Amino acid sequence: MLDTSFQTILEIKKQNDVYFQCMDIDTFIFKGMYPRIHDKNLEPVKWFENYVITYIERDIRSIVNIENLSVFELFIKTIASYSGQLINYAAIANTVGISQPTVKRWISLLETSGILFLLRPYHKNYNKRLIKTPRLFFVDTGLLCFLLSIRSPKELIGHPLYGSIFETFVISELYKRIAHTGSIPPLFFWRDRTGNEVDLLVEYGQNILPMEIKAARTYHPDFSSNIRKFLSYSNAQKGLVSYAGDRAVGSNTNIPTIPWWMV
Repeated sequence: MLDTSFQTILEIKKQNDVYFQCMDIDTFIFKGMYPRIHDKNLEPVKWFENYVITYIERDIRSIVNIENLSVFELFIKTIASYSGQLINYAAIANTVGISQPTVKRWISLLETSGILFLLRPYHKNYNKRLIKTPRLFFVDTGLLCFLLSIRSPKELIGHPLYGSIFETFVISELYKRIAHTGSIPPLFFWRDRTGNEVDLLVEYGQNILPMEIKAARTYHPDFSSNIRKFLSYSNAQKGLVSYAGDRAVGSNTNIPTIPWWMV
């Protein structure tokens, strides 16, 4: 049985339209959600530049012995391009010029430091959840945009990684809201042997809520196709699609499509 705060997180929040509908999603993603940027109306690029310098030169050095900080900086910029993707340890190691064990150790360090989190594949066999390749997500899209050398909201439009960045935004904000309740976020993704996949599964008690995240601004009926496949394979009864558009579609169905700000 979920506590009230957790149940509230999973509800569709129609009342958010008063605040969020007047906000540009690209600006929201670009600035990220660090409170100081919003409270003080700070310039995001300059703030993140100082944050990265401080984090790398002070905090990381005090936690682990990294002889070449420029290599670590290349590493963190490299893994930024993997946000929302399956981790490829070998490819990251080859790009940065370090060993795969070092890649795994540094990713674990960033996870422990609250910079990123790993989304593991969903399996009824719990051991398989641990041994299969996870997907990597940055906790804040403002930091992610900075590491990807995106210097304005306009640069997000047409960016080759925009879909992954938008997905990171939706999933990371849900992750943080659940974590703030004191619960370990029970979030997973699903992929079958034929390539069908669902971006996000929220496991609560004996129930599972499959979610798809779409960066498109216009609704399309195919948005829910993979969720329907998952429902046919599982005991789940309903799903949810979150997209970058501004209107809800199918609110009375078992798979509604809703704007990002209703999640």
